[in-house]
Amino acid sequence: MDCTTSSDPFHEFSGSVDYLKASKLKRPVHKHNDKEYEKRRLIMKIKSCLSHKAFQMERKLLEKTKSEEPSVSPAKYSPACVGDSGSSMAGSSPPSPVSFPSLSQKLRYYVAIDCEMVGCGPQGKISELARCSIVNYKGETIYDKYIKPEQPITCYRTRWSGITPKHMLKAVPFKTARKEILNLLNCKIVIGHAIHNDFKVLKYYHPEKLTRDTIKIRQLYKKAGLQRRQAVSLKKFAAIVLRKKIQVGHKGHSSVEDARTTMELFKSVEDELEDEQLPHEEFFSDLYWPTAITEEYK
Repeated sequence: MDCTTSSDPFHEFSGSVDYLKASKLKRPVHKHNDKEYEKRRLIMKIKSCLSHKAFQMERKLLEKTKSEEPSVSPAKYSPACVGDSGSSMAGSSPPSPVSFPSLSQKLRYYVAIDCEMVGCGPQGKISELARCSIVNYKGETIYDKYIKPEQPITCYRTRWSGITPKHMLKAVPFKTARKEILNLLNCKIVIGHAIHNDFKVLKYYHPEKLTRDTIKIRQLYKKAGLQRRQAVSLKKFAAIVLRKKIQVGHKGHSSVEDARTTMELFKSVEDELEDEQLPHEEFFSDLYWPTAITEEYK
């Protein structure tokens, strides 16, 4: 899965790939630890980039003035993302991170996910997906299905998962469910709590810059008055930040309830968090230049 459009602010991100391929992805190596040095170097790079861009655009403007050919307004390009099947899905690109997305954009591009697992293999030590729930920005359920693992279940973990044998009677096969889920996550900003566990049972890797993990969000720990020395459970965050009780009783967790709570936690610190998500490198993209000029003189 890969965002391919050059005009898309997310075009440089690593594409979503299967879990088996994720280990081959290389992480950037930071050569300098001196923050002041890095800050000065970044400022110089920005100035150099802006000067070069201005020169290039001025030259193109002069060339266009001299040209006798009639101007033709370029056709608008509809951003697209490519899914596992390789097919293009127009209009699936996430909103620009430098603008304030509207509610309709958030409803389309922000989703929260939660998965419930059962045990397979000897002593039920191998976690396999048994239920997956996805909610939109408003907390409305857009996906909720029981899923039959590829391996025989040896431990239902009902106390935590809420899964029982009756849920598997009409469960969707794993391969079918996985395809449906990945189509919903394609080029979306995906929110979860300890979301690496969800991606692991899906055998999937989502682009890091399109992922928001509430167990790692510094602003949530600050809001809850907690130290980041130890991971905090979703239940504890909900009780402190949202003043809400979840996972009550002995029937197990509800993935719908957990996904909705995760989205609520994200929204409680969203403004502050999203301001920090934009990397400095984005300042070198055409996103920061007047649209009328960049579209016409690219």
